[in-house]
Amino acid sequence: MKYSVKYIDNNDQVKTVVVEGKNKEEVFTRIISDPNVKAIISLDYFSGFSLKNINVFSQTKIDLSTLAFICRQFSYMFEAGLSVSSMMTILIRTIRKPWLKTIFENIYADILAGLSFYRSFSKYEKYFGSLFVNMIRVGETSGNLDKIFASLANYYEYSLSLRNRLINVLIYPIFVIFAVLIVWGIAMFFVVPKFKQIFIQILGQEKVYRELPFITILMLNLSDIYMTKLSNSNVKLGYILYFLKFGLFGIVLYLWKNFDFRKNLEIILMRIPLISTIIRFYYCSIFFKALHTTLTNGILVVPALRMSSQATTSSIFQKKIEEVILNIEQGKRLSDSLISTQLFEPIIEQMLVTGEKSGSIYQMLREADKYYSREMEILMERIMRMVEPVLIVVIGVFVFFILLSLYLPIFILPSKIIR
Repeated sequence: MKYSVKYIDNNDQVKTVVVEGKNKEEVFTRIISDPNVKAIISLDYFSGFSLKNINVFSQTKIDLSTLAFICRQFSYMFEAGLSVSSMMTILIRTIRKPWLKTIFENIYADILAGLSFYRSFSKYEKYFGSLFVNMIRVGETSGNLDKIFASLANYYEYSLSLRNRLINVLIYPIFVIFAVLIVWGIAMFFVVPKFKQIFIQILGQEKVYRELPFITILMLNLSDIYMTKLSNSNVKLGYILYFLKFGLFGIVLYLWKNFDFRKNLEIILMRIPLISTIIRFYYCSIFFKALHTTLTNGILVVPALRMSSQATTSSIFQKKIEEVILNIEQGKRLSDSLISTQLFEPIIEQMLVTGEKSGSIYQMLREADKYYSREMEILMERIMRMVEPVLIVVIGVFVFFILLSLYLPIFILPSKIIR
């Protein structure tokens, strides 16, 4: 049975944990024996329903920045020789997210109940990831949890920096797209209707759509579409169109969490020449970093490969690595199995063969990670140099189109008035 225990710790702070036990007496004895517990406020049967628990199950996975922070904190605290009770108390006090705080409170309760570090964290593998949980198991078995958490922190910080560099490349084009949409909306809702009224006053309602230049008529028709009111309401069609445009970004971000959607989108992106190279280099860098981290910390080849492929979050990589695992189980070498996927560059394939023959495969994995990270940075910088002038030209054409459509009639209207 589970019991909810509210107690006061040595820092005079009120804490709540959920503990499993046969009865209240057993749970009370276990909690009060904890040196960090000053006094127990209440001990009640835990029904399993709470807002915090609902929040926990609404969250799919802990983000990279939080994982890096948790691992770095654990690494420092293990090196300092703090007790598990002190470490968990400090971490729970540091965490700001309610749902994550609840997870750690439950983990702490399981540790107090006598479960190991690995068993306590393995209950929440879907939030921490298989890499995190399995690395803890290896560290607990070998007695090197401090080094394991340091390696995990380095890995998550590296992955986060790599992802942030990729995001930074996308920020500029996305910002320009949003700016263009906003300017287009201002033109459709406010600027073009004002010019239309001027044209009507000069030419009359009937002649506006006959005697103005084609580009101006096109702009007026587009504005009319945006300004059209839906039946029996004051809502304009343009508002719906803009809601759909901006909502599309949110829908894509929301659906990105769905594996099937991400798989199909990834297949499309991998067919675009330059983008496919960047995505592949990004996944390769993450894969080799994770593989190096897992193998050097004592995880066997097959689970290390599977965890490393899952770390990429790529359906293509996961499928290819499953083929690699099948080849290894059939007796083939690691280097030959990886080369057969055709995911890597020729220089990396040669490095893997050389590393396996010379016994320095771990070093080659690290060099492969550095290679892809360096090449991706060069490629992203090259793309940014190409994207900036292209976007400037696009914006220039866009602004020229609006200005030409609105100001070209100024040169024609005087002759129309004279006639």
